[in-house]
Amino acid sequence: DQALAATPDIPLAMRRDLLRATMRREAAAFDEAIEIFDSVATRASAQGERAIAANARREAGFVLALAGRHKEALARLVPLLDEHDALGDPRELASTLDGVGLAQQRAGAMKEAQAYGERSLALYVAAGDRLGEAAARNQLGMAFARTGRFDDARHHWETALAAFEDIGDRRGTAIARGNLATIFAREGNAQAAREANESALVDFRAVGAIADVTRIQFNLALQDRRGGDLVTAETRMREALDGFTQMGNEDFRLQAIASLAELLLSRADLNAAEVLLDATQPAEAAPPQRRAAILTARARLAALRGQYESSATGFNEAKRLREAAGLADWV
Repeated sequence: DQALAATPDIPLAMRRDLLRATMRREAAAFDEAIEIFDSVATRASAQGERAIAANARREAGFVLALAGRHKEALARLVPLLDEHDALGDPRELASTLDGVGLAQQRAGAMKEAQAYGERSLALYVAAGDRLGEAAARNQLGMAFARTGRFDDARHHWETALAAFEDIGDRRGTAIARGNLATIFAREGNAQAAREANESALVDFRAVGAIADVTRIQFNLALQDRRGGDLVTAETRMREALDGFTQMGNEDFRLQAIASLAELLLSRADLNAAEVLLDATQPAEAAPPQRRAAILTARARLAALRGQYESSATGFNEAKRLREAAGLADWV
């Protein structure tokens, strides 16, 4: 964890608490992690440890982004850019830029996510920080993929994978492999996609990254669906949906609901899809790609029920949301 690695003179009690917060984050106990990071920031500020306080506040903002609380994450992270710039450590500034990029990405602001990601990557490269560079490439690749720049995404993910494997970082390796699985699936190489996801799943379980385990289970459900095993896909999706709900991750929860609804429609279970969608009302602040995904599922349900005008309205609104956010035509 960069909050620990980059500042070797952290007082022992704070180092212990930063480690504890990181472990709670990896266990998807996001509220607990934020509370601990905030506590460290408060104590560090009181002791005049300005850099430690800023790093802890950044880590809390990063957890907010992981939890899908994008506005709160940005409200915390953006002001820290000037703070880290003033502190004069380019690696810490790069880490904060990467966190802002993640929050922008999860909020659906892909152009902004790419801009922050490129600034972060440039700083890591200039500093010779291979681990930071690989992490930045993972994030930047996702922003490129979500705007249809798949060749750029693949380049960053393959470069990140090679670096993580060389360094021996199992979690980073798993993230890069899971990301590349989406490229393999898009190219129609189902076997390579499954192998990449299952390899990532082994590594995530080994390091106790519960949130990532749930996310990979969801990705495997998508592969089961593409492979025609709809029963297994539904089981995996419901498990993933339960996991995202328990984590309080509204972003991924909406994604899982939309995908599960589409799966139920594929199985001609219109009533179950309708119950699921009727119980889901994305907030206006929800990322546009998630709102569009729910609208698309509702539009498809309307079409299957013969409600063609309603269906056309839903599809058009979903298309408008995605285009306004500069998103590629995929969910």
